[in-house]
Order: sequence, then structure tokens, then C-alpha cells
Amino acid sequence: MAAHQAINITALPDSALAEIFLTCGKKQCAAFSAVCRRWRDNVYSEPRLWDSLAANVVPWWKDSPGEHQRWLSKWCRLLGRVGGVVRQTTIRAPDVCCGWEVAAQLLPLLGPQLEALRLLFTGPSVFSVRPPAEGEKDAAAAAQTALLSSLPQRFPQLALLHLCTAPARDDAQAWHMVQHDSPATLRSRDLPLPAVLPAALAPLPLLHLRLDSSHPLPDGLVASLPASLTWLRLASAAAPLPPLGGLTALQQLACIEVVDGRERWTGMLAVPPPAGFPLLQLFKFHGSGAGMQVAGAAMSSCILMRSCQPGAGCSHALEVKDLRPWGQPLPLAPVLAALLPSSVTSLEALTISDARQLSEAAVGGCSQLASLRALRLDDCAGDGSWLGSLTSQAPGLTSLRLDGCGAASIPPEVVALRNLREMSCMENGLESIPAGPYLTGLERLELWMNGFASLPAAALAAATACSQLGLGSNPLHASLQELTDILLDSMPALARVDLGDTQVDSCDLRQLSSAAHRARRQLVIQGDGGQVWSSAVDEEEGLCGGGYDSSDSDSSGDGCPRYSWAGCAYASHW
Repeated sequence: MAAHQAINITALPDSALAEIFLTCGKKQCAAFSAVCRRWRDNVYSEPRLWDSLAANVVPWWKDSPGEHQRWLSKWCRLLGRVGGVVRQTTIRAPDVCCGWEVAAQLLPLLGPQLEALRLLFTGPSVFSVRPPAEGEKDAAAAAQTALLSSLPQRFPQLALLHLCTAPARDDAQAWHMVQHDSPATLRSRDLPLPAVLPAALAPLPLLHLRLDSSHPLPDGLVASLPASLTWLRLASAAAPLPPLGGLTALQQLACIEVVDGRERWTGMLAVPPPAGFPLLQLFKFHGSGAGMQVAGAAMSSCILMRSCQPGAGCSHALEVKDLRPWGQPLPLAPVLAALLPSSVTSLEALTISDARQLSEAAVGGCSQLASLRALRLDDCAGDGSWLGSLTSQAPGLTSLRLDGCGAASIPPEVVALRNLREMSCMENGLESIPAGPYLTGLERLELWMNGFASLPAAALAAATACSQLGLGSNPLHASLQELTDILLDSMPALARVDLGDTQVDSCDLRQLSSAAHRARRQLVIQGDGGQVWSSAVDEEEGLCGGGYDSSDSDSSGDGCPRYSWAGCAYASHW
């Protein structure tokens, strides 16, 4: 067998060097390029290494012009070497003026092969909230217009474009600046998207377009959008959006996001409903400044989402908020028909929040609910009769949430459900719940903030599979014997119960935990003030889990356990 032969690294072929550079990543490229000319040429000619680049402008660019210039020179040198192979690039800047000035110097160094461009100028930052210098804003506006108008000639293969010139709502620092600094100063550093943008977008082979602005979007934008688009986001933080009816011509759209972020309500926005887009997989509308009108109803938010899993097919979930009639009684069936594309054959999850004027007649005849598995109704007002009518159309429900809907009792249609696994009826004024088939397979039951004065013994005895029970914030009274008989003996699967903010004595909860420990039951009990007792058994020490709580010691002589260690009572009196 031949002995291994040593080989000098300089003898490695270029393909082997390229694999080494790829493994080490971009951060080591400066060191590699300084070894020799051959290595430098290999570093900067490997397309896979420079396929994607992200340039982040230093936040102190305004206070340290020398540092900013060095950063800019470094990037100009790099793009001068690898600009011909970069296919995706992102430029982030602390504000709009700075961003366009930097983009004007970096983008001309990229080649025509560029496929994805993200310009994220999402300020303001603590370093940029100040009036621009003389001529700075004019120079940035000129750079912006020149760059956007040259996109078709400069990047003919561009498939993704993301322009963001509005503060990100999840940026706490930015919105602190908006609230506490001069709005006039903030606006002085902002720029609207130029009028040349529609003409620049029309010839591009775009598939993905995202526009976020604090100013009105240019006139004619919707009409100029290329028919090839599959993903579109239009968002305005402080100005009205243009009419969006022309979006129906874009039949390839799989994702639509429309955001009107203005602070004051101004009326309805003409948004085509999702049913007009046969290939739609995601639809999001959020309007704090304008609502969406669909089939005689108005709403401030609408989300339709499609999810697919291998071997399980695809499912659809719909969420609407602030649903209310618009000029006529609310018809839910036509609204659902307008919101669901023809490709949606089954709706598996429906959430309705803050709905108004619901009635039995309004929610009837909804054939789209036949395959529903999850129904969530939050703070929906009506005459109460509509709850039973709505749930009766979804016999296969496994998850049901009726929170803040004014239900004085559980509708018979809900009691008849046989597949429920989760149920929540919080903030409804319930004083009791009936036993029935709906409890048989129930694994989680939440009854917070109702009017229960005692434990619903018959109903809980039927919930033999229930592992989580929430009865907090009720005027509930129960003795230790009742707690033991119902929660331990009648509910063998119960693993967690919440009795916080009730009239149940904390001493009884401690003793209930001890009883669960003696029965070798895994039970977590939550009481007032977040206090928790756990009966988890420590196999080595034989002690109750949860640790020592010094508050367990009490010398008032009222019969409560003294010095309990993790819920195990060592003495009933001093």
C-alpha cells in the first residue's frame, strides 16, 4: 500500500481552493486575498461566495464623516471586484437621504445579472433626527430619481424589488423618535417615491415587489405593475393608498399585502377581495386609517392564509377583525364567498374579532363552514342566537373559542359537538355549563372571568380527558372535599388547574396539592398572585416538586399546614 504523499497548498487546484473559501465564508476573504495574487483572484472570482451581499450603513455616518467615507470606499472597492457576479444585494441605511446617497455610489458597480434588490431606509435613528444640510435633500432626491428610472436598463433581470422608506413599526427606537422629537424634523429627512417609479417598474420581469412609504405612492402605480407579479406588498405609514381595483388584472398573484398605517380613520379603501385571485396563498389587509369593504360588510383587518404539508394536503385559515354591516344587515355567507378564492375547497380555521350586529339570520347558510376545524370568536356582539346557528354548520370542530360574546349559556348546538379537543368560553357571564357530548374528548377547558360561584361538578365529571382547566377570576367557593372529589377523583387526566383570583382558600389549594402527591398524581395548581403548587414527585428524594416557599410557614393557628416543603405538609399546627 502506497504511503500518503504530502502536497503543498500551492499545488491545490482552483476548484479545491474555492471550496475552502466557501467553507470559511466571506469574513475570512480579506485575509485570504492578502496571501498571494492567485488566492486573491480566486477569492473575488468565485460566484457562489458573492452571490448575495448586504451593506449596512454605520449609524454614526453623520457625526463621523471620515469613518463613513472609509466604509463607503471599502464597499466600492469590493463591488468593483465582485459586482459582476452578485445576484442579490441589500442596502440598509439609518434614513432616506443617507440611503439614496449611498445607493447612488454602490448600485452602478453591480452588473446586469442582479435579480434581487432591497433598499431598506427605515430610520429615523438617533443619529439622523436632525434637519438635513443645505442641498442634502435635493441631492438625495436627484439620486433617487436617477437610480429608479435606470432600473430597466441597469438590471434587466430584476425579479425582486423591495423599497422601504418608512419607519418599521417593530423598531422601538424609531417610534420613540417619532413620538418625542419634532415631526417636522423627521419629515424633513424623508422623501416620497418619485413619479418615474411606475414607468420604471413596467418593463421589469418582477415577481416580487414590496413598497413601504410614509408618503402617497405615485399616481398610476397599480396600472404599471407587471403582469408577472406573484408577490405584492403596498404599505403607507402616513398617507392614503391609491385605488387598488386594478390589481384584479394581476392574476398570477399568490401573495397580497395591503397596509394603511394612518392614525386616523378616513373611510373605505377599494381593495379587491381575495376571491378574484385564483392562485392566492396569502392575503393580508390591515387598515388603521381605512377599512376594506366586501359584499355589504366592512372590516379593518383581513388575513387569509394557506398552508401545505407533505402528505396532508393544504388547509386555509381566515381571520377578520371589526366586521360590521355597511349599508345593510350583515350577510356572513356572501362575505365568506368574496373572501375565499375559487381554489379554496375547504376552510379549516375561522377567526372573527370585534364583530357587530350579528344575528341568526346573518350567519345562516354558510356552506364554507362544513369542513371547519377551528372557530374563534372574540368580542363579537349580537343577540346571542347566532352562536348556536354558526357552530351547528361546523359539526367537525375540534377547537372552539367563544370569548366575550355575551353567551349566558352554552348553546345546545355546541353541547352536541363530539370532536372538541379545546374549548374556551371566557368573559361571558356563565354561571354553569351543562354536561354533554362536547366534554367527552375535551383536553383543555378555559372558563375564566365568568360568574361561577361553585364548581360545575356534573360537567367536569364528564370531562374525563381534560388535562388543563382554567377557572380563574370567578366568584368561586369550594371546600377541600369538593376540590378533591371533583378535580382529583372525577378528572383523572387533569394535570393543571388555574384557580387564581377566586374565593378558594389557599390553604385548601396546598392541601389539594398534598393529596395529589399522596395519590402520585402530577398536578400543577395556580392560585392568587401567581402562586403555584406542584405535586410533581422527585423520584430520588420522594419530595413534592416546586421548591420551598417561606410563605408556607404561618403561626396564626388557623389549621393551615406549617413549613410545607414544596406542598408537602409536615405539621398541621405549631
